[in-house]
Amino acid sequence: MIELRDIVKSYQMGEATQTVLHGVSLDIYKNDLLAIMGASGSGKSTLMNIIGLLDRPNSGSYHLHGREVSTLQNVELAQLRNETIGFVFQQFFLLPRLTAEQNVGLPLTYRQMSQREIKPLVMAMLDRVGMADRAHHRPSELSGGQQQRVAIARALIGKPALILADEPTGALDTKTGDEVMELFLNLNRDENTTVVIITHDPDIAKQCRRCIHISDGNILNDGD
Repeated sequence: MIELRDIVKSYQMGEATQTVLHGVSLDIYKNDLLAIMGASGSGKSTLMNIIGLLDRPNSGSYHLHGREVSTLQNVELAQLRNETIGFVFQQFFLLPRLTAEQNVGLPLTYRQMSQREIKPLVMAMLDRVGMADRAHHRPSELSGGQQQRVAIARALIGKPALILADEPTGALDTKTGDEVMELFLNLNRDENTTVVIITHDPDIAKQCRRCIHISDGNILNDGD
């Protein structure tokens, strides 16, 4: 599904150049359940941003479904993200003035679907994550676990082939975090969705079939 080869990513810090990824190569397969582990500053979030088409490498190649994407124009990347990738973040990133229903429907709005088409799809998705009764609540009226469920519904609404989750349980208590993780496991098992989870939590990583460790911008191991 995804093939990264010799990915290098550097940032200019004043007159100095800081290299965050040093020639990373990685394959992500259809229906993978993959954890990427690493300490703060290891390069795991930068790697996720490149996988998620949020950032571009300085060099190397990135093939998604056989298509080289690292050289696409911004408009093409935005469309590909919308159609292919669902994002779940630790901070939720729900728009505060919108209801749960409106937040979940945003990816479909960007596809220029009508509200008449969007509403039943959104309500079905909210029901799936146990949030249908909170459809008209704004984020400030929801608990952290409820906000994360809404964020997961938003990630799933466009039926993406890939879910990228960056520390998705990091802001949650243990019980709620376990429930959120169960949603990812069910999604991977029942719908063959590829799930990649960025985490520093070994308990989360143990639930994934593959685990990659990254340190100082290098992959240390890639195993089952």
